Amino acid sequence: MENSRTGIRSVIAALIAFLALSFALAPSASAADYTPQQRKEYFDSGKYSNDLATVAQAARNWIIRRTQPTLGKVRACRKAGYRIGKKDPGKNPNADYRVPVNVPKNQQPDRIVSAPDPGPDGQPTTLLPNNTVLKPAKKVKKITRSACAKMRRLAIAMDMDETAMSSFRYGSPQPNYDTYSMYRNEILGSQTALKPMLNLYKLAQKRGMATFVITARYEPLSADPLVGTILGNADLCDPGFSWAGACGLDVNNFNFTKVTRANLKNEGYTGLTDLYMRPPDSPSKGEVKNSERAEISLRRGYRIIAMFGDQSSDLEKGFYERGFKYQSPVGD
Repeated sequence: MENSRTGIRSVIAALIAFLALSFALAPSASAADYTPQQRKEYFDSGKYSNDLATVAQAARNWIIRRTQPTLGKVRACRKAGYRIGKKDPGKNPNADYRVPVNVPKNQQPDRIVSAPDPGPDGQPTTLLPNNTVLKPAKKVKKITRSACAKMRRLAIAMDMDETAMSSFRYGSPQPNYDTYSMYRNEILGSQTALKPMLNLYKLAQKRGMATFVITARYEPLSADPLVGTILGNADLCDPGFSWAGACGLDVNNFNFTKVTRANLKNEGYTGLTDLYMRPPDSPSKGEVKNSERAEISLRRGYRIIAMFGDQSSDLEKGFYERGFKYQSPVGD
C-alpha cells in the first residue's frame, strides 16, 4: 500500500514538473531553489508587492502618456458609436502560430522595463514617482465615421500565469506557497488576479484600448507532449489522486480555454478582446507568442503599446512598443 502511494506521489510530482515548464514557469538560476518557505517570506515581507508595483507604476505612466494625444478622439468615436480603426476580422482559423515571423524595425520594442534587483534576496525597491496624472482629454466637438476608421486602435497584451493571475493565490486571504497548489489553481481555474495588472487592464479599457491575453497554456491540454508520456492520455487523475485536488478531469476532453476565460472573468478581467493559447507541437513558446502578436498587429489592425510578462520568453522578439517584466515568484 505504501509503495502504491509513493508511486502516485511520483506521478503527480512529474506532472507538476511538466506543468511548470508548459505554463511558462520554468525556474531560472535566481529562483530555481525557491522553497515554499522562501516564497512565503518573499510574499509576507512586501518585497514581491513592491517589485510588482514598481513595474506597474512605470506601465501606468507609459499608458497614460502614450494614449493622451488621441484620447479625445477615441472618446468621441465611442460616444458616436463609430468603430475605431479597421474592422477586426478576428483570429485566422488557419493560422499556424508555430511559424516564425520576422519583426520589422518599426515593430521592435524600445525597451523592457523591470524592477531593479527583484526577488526575495534583492534590495527593497524605491517605487518610481507617479508623475503622470490623468489629465482631461481634449474634447472633440465633432467627429466623423471616416476619421474614426482611419485611426489605429491601441492595445495591451499580457501573459496569464504570474502576470495577469497568481497561481499561488497571492493577495487572497489564503495564499499558497507550494507547487502542488500552483498546479491545482491553474488547472481548476482558482487563481486570483494580480491587482497591479488588473488595475492597468481597467485603465487601458477606460482609455479605449483593446486587451489580449497571450498564454503558453496548451490547448488542448492533451497536446502537451509530456501529458502522454506521464499520464498516457488518461484521466488527469483517478480516485487515488484525490489528495491532489484535481480528480475527474479527462485530459482528452478538458477545455483549458474555457477554464482560463472563466477564471479571468471571475477575477475582474471582463470585456477581454481575445485569448490566445499555445498550439500543439510548438517547441518555442517565445516564437508562438511573437507570431500571435504579429497576427494581432498585421491581420487584426491593433497597435500593441505594452506587453506584460513575468518570463523573458513572454517578451521575446516584438510586435509591441514597450515591454514590462514582472518578477515571477517561480523563476525565469
